[in-house]
Amino acid sequence: MMDLFDTYQVKVTFFACAVALEQNPEAARAITLHGHEPCCHGYRWLPLYSLSLEEEREHIRKAVAIIKNTTGERPLGWNSRGPSLYTRELLVEEGGFSYDSDGYADDLPYFVNVKGKKWLVIPYTFETNDMKLWRPPGTSEPDDFFTYLKEAFDCLYEEGATHPQVMSIGLHMRHIGRPGRIGALEAFIRYSKSLPRVWFARRIDIARWWLEHYSHLPAMAS
Repeated sequence: MMDLFDTYQVKVTFFACAVALEQNPEAARAITLHGHEPCCHGYRWLPLYSLSLEEEREHIRKAVAIIKNTTGERPLGWNSRGPSLYTRELLVEEGGFSYDSDGYADDLPYFVNVKGKKWLVIPYTFETNDMKLWRPPGTSEPDDFFTYLKEAFDCLYEEGATHPQVMSIGLHMRHIGRPGRIGALEAFIRYSKSLPRVWFARRIDIARWWLEHYSHLPAMAS
């Protein structure tokens, strides 16, 4: 997957658990060396709603420190495996994050109100996600996954002629990162990059662009 991104000059966001990066420092450093974004996926792979408030605060603190130490960059984004009622408040309290991806309510970024602070959400999705190669009902063949991505892209590309559109694609090494499947991802990248005005962006790049152009939008209730 890393070789494919390099070949097509695509920069992506890595959702990474801190302990996983700590145990594989070579992979951690490769993320930033290749120009990708490290996004915090928690301290360990467990749901945050299973923790107490103080435990969750400490997990966020340790995760930030470890990711900064292993990748060379502090994470500016966050995605939970099961956020708690307090996750966004704790992210705002920590003070160094620009966005979270714990929203599934839309394709486009949006703002929510977190204790009086306007907070940016860059939504994630299970729609255009390679988990469909594994989890039913999904796609059984790599070509089916490519076709689904292409159909979604074509629709959003047409709509994008008049207003911004974002297509978030979820990828996992254990799913698309297989010899029999990686070709589907390459075919999609090659197809979409053949068209004008297509931007493969890291989430932090989307966040910065959105804040520059749409910071006037109102915040919704969190």
